[in-house]
Amino acid sequence: MEKRGLEELKKKPSLKKNLCCLSVLFMISCLLEVTLFQYRHYESFGNEAVSLPFEGGRGLVNIEGNIWEVVGEEDVYLEVSQLDLDVKNIHIDFLFPKLGETAVKKLPFHFNIRDEGSSAYYELPERVFYHHILQSQYIRLHPYGKCLGVRIYPQLELGEQIEVIKWSFNSQVPAMLSLKRTLFLFMVFSLLFLIRPSSELYQYLYIDKFPFRKLLIVGFALVQIFLFSRIVRWNQFFLDPKEPHHQQYYMLTEALLQGELFLLKPPPEGLIELENPYDYKERLELSQRTGEEIYWDVGYYEGKYFVYFGVGPVLLFYLPYYMLTGSHLPTYQGVFLCSVLLVLAVLAFVGEIIKKWYRNTPFLIYLLL
Repeated sequence: MEKRGLEELKKKPSLKKNLCCLSVLFMISCLLEVTLFQYRHYESFGNEAVSLPFEGGRGLVNIEGNIWEVVGEEDVYLEVSQLDLDVKNIHIDFLFPKLGETAVKKLPFHFNIRDEGSSAYYELPERVFYHHILQSQYIRLHPYGKCLGVRIYPQLELGEQIEVIKWSFNSQVPAMLSLKRTLFLFMVFSLLFLIRPSSELYQYLYIDKFPFRKLLIVGFALVQIFLFSRIVRWNQFFLDPKEPHHQQYYMLTEALLQGELFLLKPPPEGLIELENPYDYKERLELSQRTGEEIYWDVGYYEGKYFVYFGVGPVLLFYLPYYMLTGSHLPTYQGVFLCSVLLVLAVLAFVGEIIKKWYRNTPFLIYLLL
């Protein structure tokens, strides 16, 4: 019988037992936060901070004290040239005098270092510094042997100033407790506890008409949609790429509105005259010799550029959006829209399958699917 009352269908769960288990999980989350997630703090016990004099490259000039101003486009760096130290970490802190102490500024930068494995400077991956975010001030290094020299290359514009508040090596990293991380761990552990094989929640079937059923489905969908909205923005590069090979659909949209299947911008005459226009070496030499822009990630046929990707996304998303707004649809927004449609379609499709063929499926299993 499908419409059984909750009193007949369910066994009353042990509320006290569940609360005790959740309390233990919360304590485990707190314990992990003060131990595992603070391993850099414990790792740096016994470190003795070393501060050494530094100098600026040709692109920086010292104004006063530790304030430097960008005066050129090349050699914009600060350097400790005579280091000869077993470097475990670097502690940096900057202010921006022209913006004020309370200004929040994102500062991309990277290190170049010399060590016992390389007498010449080599570049390390880019990082981002925020004065108000302590985690961005401590950088773990893994040089080969002793570090012989370090350069910091801040990405600053001409005329900008930077004040070095702190630059030391082998500092003791402070504990950086995070309430958000602790709560996130607790939520993950709680979710695993709720979906464990012996959970009372498996008594509730998908076809049962229990309270808040629709609200739970809507809430579950919204959580997934929120996660997708964050995921599509993780890689900042793809939010607004400028390179032509990231804008094929934009160019195809404009071509279709003009009644053409090929791209409106013609290839350079030099490309048309090449014996093999697909030869990478010949195209590269032509581009370097003439300075003309040559599209790479497109098809070329009889003196025209073509987009060899499927036209479906243009017809469904890019073209209608362009006709309605006069601007191009950012690709990440199209990806997000498809993600939303996928979430809704899967929830509806799986629900219909359960109602027709698998009526004894627990509601919790439906959500996990």
